[in-house]
Amino acid sequence: MYVGESLTFSCAMNMSSDWEYLWYKDQQDPPLSHTGNSYSISSPDASHSGTYWCRARRGKTTFYTKYSKPRTLRMSAVPVPSLENRTPWLDVFPSERVELSCGVPGSSDWSYTWFRGGDPLLADQTVTMGPDGAALTISADSATHAGEYTCKGVLNTRPVNTQQSAGLSLKIYDEKPKPSLTQDPDFETMYAEETLVLGCAVNISSGWEYLWYKDQQDTPVTNTGVSYAIGSATLTHKGTYRCRARRGKPPFYTEYSEIQSLDIQRRPWARLTLETGWTEVFTTESLALRCDVEGSPEGFLWNYTW
Repeated sequence: MYVGESLTFSCAMNMSSDWEYLWYKDQQDPPLSHTGNSYSISSPDASHSGTYWCRARRGKTTFYTKYSKPRTLRMSAVPVPSLENRTPWLDVFPSERVELSCGVPGSSDWSYTWFRGGDPLLADQTVTMGPDGAALTISADSATHAGEYTCKGVLNTRPVNTQQSAGLSLKIYDEKPKPSLTQDPDFETMYAEETLVLGCAVNISSGWEYLWYKDQQDTPVTNTGVSYAIGSATLTHKGTYRCRARRGKPPFYTEYSEIQSLDIQRRPWARLTLETGWTEVFTTESLALRCDVEGSPEGFLWNYTW
């Protein structure tokens, strides 16, 4: 039994008449003050837990029956349901799916009602609940679904209501996020055999898996990490790149990032120039040689070894 429930013990002698009934708790003497054939507890608490007996008596010389079989009463506090987020995040985006669950640990004897901001929550086209209300699914979030969610249970077999659970606050962003795309190193022109890394990041929320796309294709390349590394660039890597992120089941997709153009050129040749006017020189004469890179874009700085 739960604290606050009403209950009644009954004691009956099925033969003869004129019986007066006596009630006992936790010990067979002395009796409780009540002497009726029923013993009611209208609002029990933990102190009413224990073992109960009854017996009857009658006559001036007081004849007593034997004690009844004992009945054990265990009073338990009404449990508080546990509210859990089945989705790993509580900050979500428009059209993203969220699943919450409510339950009394270790018991399937309860049905549940839901509240948002303290007001009862009803099912509609975007909010669905399981048969017993234990699961709540929001299939297409919008700003109207933001707020603090709580739940409470009612026992299926008796009118016992739990308190409301602790709350979970659901935050809903106004629009889909857009990842930022970076290149390291960020040179406009890269050369064959150079190494570079493209990075994709969604700077809000968590749980993202990243997808990479090349040359405006709709099918992503196989890499799904936060970075896309090119260990030894070739001319085939030249093109445009973009990324986006996804999470959840069914998957929610972010917007595409801005497009990053990658220009890959063949490695240029170094050019050696003799700056003095003759190729034959004599001892103690000076000789000047110059090394530069053919076709180097303006602004490129090169280091040279001899």
